Amino acid sequence: DRSRWAYFSQLIKFVWQYPQLVLSLNKNGRLFVVTLIYFIGFLRKKRAVLYVIGGSFDRQIKIQRWLYRKVYLHFLKQLDWIWAESHSLKEGLESLGLKNVEIIYNPRKDWGAKWQLDETRQNRIVFVSRVTRTKGVGDLMDAVNQINQSNGKKVVLDIYGDIDPDFEGA
Repeated sequence: DRSRWAYFSQLIKFVWQYPQLVLSLNKNGRLFVVTLIYFIGFLRKKRAVLYVIGGSFDRQIKIQRWLYRKVYLHFLKQLDWIWAESHSLKEGLESLGLKNVEIIYNPRKDWGAKWQLDETRQNRIVFVSRVTRTKGVGDLMDAVNQINQSNGKKVVLDIYGDIDPDFEGA
């Protein structure tokens, strides 16, 4: 229930206070906090790691305007590390000139749940992620459509996730 400015002031205080930070942020958060760390770094030594979950961060940078991309890449190069979850993301970031990228295992806790075969739920596909062209959602939808037209069995596709503006209406 706080105002945006109260939140920003608390964030600035937090970034200023701690000498080491591990960041896991969404696209907009990465822009703001990486920039903040860059400028605070002039006044106080910071060690910072950006942990990128997902695989489209490099493509998000590539589609930006030239000046924005150049400045943001400069800020990213000042971080101690960028941790990526996949080889393709690491290669994509390195192709942008970033040399501080490493692959790291995803440390999310395994809470012990196991997949169980449920005979009552057949012919159902669930896609859970951001809905973008690069993730192949359109191809998946086409494949399900082809199966439904040729197989005689109905396959249901459930899609959960934010829809990329470039994908809407497709």
